[in-house]
Amino acid sequence: MFWRHTGQEQSSEDEDLSMIRRVVMMGLMLVFTPWMRGAEAPVIGAGDMFNEVGLYYRAYINNGNYPVSNRMGSAGADQFWDFSQGPTDQILRFDYVSSVGLAQSADFPLAQLAEHKTVEGVGKDEWIFFEQVPGVGRKVYGFYSDSFSPGMPSIPFSQPIIDFPATIAYGATWQTSFVTESMFPLSDPEGELLPDIPIQTTWNSTFKADAWGVALLPNLGIVDVLRINEDQVVDIAADLGDGVWLHIETDYVRSYYWLSPGRGIVAQMTSLQSSSPPPATFDMATAFVRMFETNKAGSSGGTDPQPVDNLRVTVSNGRVLIQWNKAANATSYEVEYSTGGLGPENWQPVGTTAGEYLFDNDGFGHQTRFYRVKSVR
Repeated sequence: MFWRHTGQEQSSEDEDLSMIRRVVMMGLMLVFTPWMRGAEAPVIGAGDMFNEVGLYYRAYINNGNYPVSNRMGSAGADQFWDFSQGPTDQILRFDYVSSVGLAQSADFPLAQLAEHKTVEGVGKDEWIFFEQVPGVGRKVYGFYSDSFSPGMPSIPFSQPIIDFPATIAYGATWQTSFVTESMFPLSDPEGELLPDIPIQTTWNSTFKADAWGVALLPNLGIVDVLRINEDQVVDIAADLGDGVWLHIETDYVRSYYWLSPGRGIVAQMTSLQSSSPPPATFDMATAFVRMFETNKAGSSGGTDPQPVDNLRVTVSNGRVLIQWNKAANATSYEVEYSTGGLGPENWQPVGTTAGEYLFDNDGFGHQTRFYRVKSVR
């Protein structure tokens, strides 16, 4: 929104016309206020993730490598990702259930929840076992997958990991490290039955919240997102029968996750496995996942401050009054103005208040001024 003032001496008739023009312009700019309010990085909290029994979501995924070119974007602020179009080869369904009493949870006694992933119409499924630790994050104990290790589908981690911390802000970094043991099935060209080979895999990942903006999703529309960049190093060793782990290879994978307030992981892109670290922008993806349906609300419903609404400006008797309706989970409000540009560097403070209004004592007499209000917890 902006307020316009000519700054010149006028007749009574000119003043009336000028006031009409100012009121019309302010009324028009009120329409665009929600867009200006969203120009800041979202902070993802535990309440935004899927960690309650009964929640579910469905997502499209490719079947086979898929060209993604530059669709992951680049690191930085205020970006737009169009994920409305993409592969629809298969549909994944993720259901969140209690892990208590599940046959697959026998090796994960400390877990409280399970993420059950199924490929609709195919019959494949996998389980992740975890608990949500207040103030810490999602603590994962391992997974269960017949497709990953048919001979030993239950895969406990050598130590639990926090894959998504309780609070993730733009610029945050963290690491995970664990070891798994599984069985690799051997195939013989002549059809002879061969024993599975024990495999030891060491997984090391570095995560960084390196970009933010908005994403356009199928069915769900436009959502605020924080992009997580994961660099993963996978070291594989095998026991060839002598009880000694022999290093076989080291592989590198890059994954991007887009996290949205109230929606959790709404999109994912994973590079092809390679013998060297994949570039930040890769051409082909083994997985391009896009959420299109969920029963989880679109706002966190937790402790994150929500945007204000009904933002309005009144110009009267040489003063500028900015008003709004209070927002959930906000304890104060920062009012800012810009004299033209809408980039992060253009905004200047007017003041901070715990109430529902603030005067811009220096606003009257300027040709053009934009205002925005930021909720603060």
